Amino acid sequence: VEAMDIDSKYKTANKLLLEIQQQLETLESQTHANESLESQLSANINDLSRIKSQLEQHVTHQNPTNKELWKIRVAKLSDECDALRSSFGMFIEKKYEDQRTQLLGQRKVKSVTSDRGVALAKEGDSLDHSLNKARDIESQTIEILAGLYNQNRQIRGMVDKMHSFANTLGISRSIMRVIDRRQQMDKNMVYGGMVAILLLIIFMYWFVI
Repeated sequence: VEAMDIDSKYKTANKLLLEIQQQLETLESQTHANESLESQLSANINDLSRIKSQLEQHVTHQNPTNKELWKIRVAKLSDECDALRSSFGMFIEKKYEDQRTQLLGQRKVKSVTSDRGVALAKEGDSLDHSLNKARDIESQTIEILAGLYNQNRQIRGMVDKMHSFANTLGISRSIMRVIDRRQQMDKNMVYGGMVAILLLIIFMYWFVI
């Protein structure tokens, strides 16, 4: 009876050993996780370890003739069981490491996206600052142009008064022509200044903004 029991358990162990090998090969060949197969494989390895322990106990009760033979068989089975358990442990460890690497990669992508958002916000602030400076320059330029325009009006008024006064005093036409040329020079300076300021505004919009 003892011989039949140990022989039956050994056959069951070998059958289970073959099934575990096939399951492990299937897991390693798949690209996606298969938790159902992993759970079944883990249970089979535990069953194999339990049967192995039972076989080791049976070996001690064998007659001397068969005892050494069964020791060799059970030892070989034990080594194969340990190797399969080790391979399965390495598979699970690699799986968790891959998941961890993937998770860290996703975090890095989110971090890069966040950094890009901060950079865009800073760029927007810089652009707003440049626009505000350009508006300030534009406001100052308008004030300068208005001042030049008022100054030109005052000069024209003074010239008109001088014409009237000169006619009253009888100043010669040559002197009046000198005054007219000076007025024309002042006018050209005013218009030239207006053109220069306009070009400055265009430059600021083109290169600063």
